[in-house]
Amino acid sequence: MNLADQQHTVGGLLKLAESEPVYIRAADGKDFLLEPADEFDRKAAALGSSQRFLSFLKGRSADDQDNEAAAIAPLVGSTRRTRVPAFS
Repeated sequence: MNLADQQHTVGGLLKLAESEPVYIRAADGKDFLLEPADEFDRKAAALGSSQRFLSFLKGRSADDQDNEAAAIAPLVGSTRRTRVPAFS
């Protein structure tokens, strides 16, 4: 649906989205998808805007990177690079 071609009310768009997702292109070219939200969508949106949850994820990501680096360091330090002879 291209909003530059015809005007729709918000209520009209919501009614259309009840039966199937509505792909909308605004007059400025930006694209949107309008569809009913289920319980998962609501929870994901709530978590995505939760500073407490985002801080938790950031801390966990840093911990994971530290653990990966600690696990790889002994392998990298003990591995010598050897030159493979070229075949003529």
